[in-house]
Amino acid sequence: MRTFEKFPANKECPICNTNENVECVLIPMVDVNHNPSDLNYKAEIFHLKCIELWYDVKLNVLYQKFKKAEVQE
Repeated sequence: MRTFEKFPANKECPICNTNENVECVLIPMVDVNHNPSDLNYKAEIFHLKCIELWYDVKLNVLYQKFKKAEVQE
């Protein structure tokens, strides 16, 4: 996974909702219309320090645990 030293000033990390200028990474977005062999895809930028990945051995899946989001009505 390639990381970048500077976080873009015009973006916010989806996890912490800040644009702190620290090391970051682009994570591809899941899209039902995306062809896996196509190298063009949408991605979201995250602070590397905000990512806490877990590995589910049974499902063979990496995932991120988030705090419970507030329900918006």
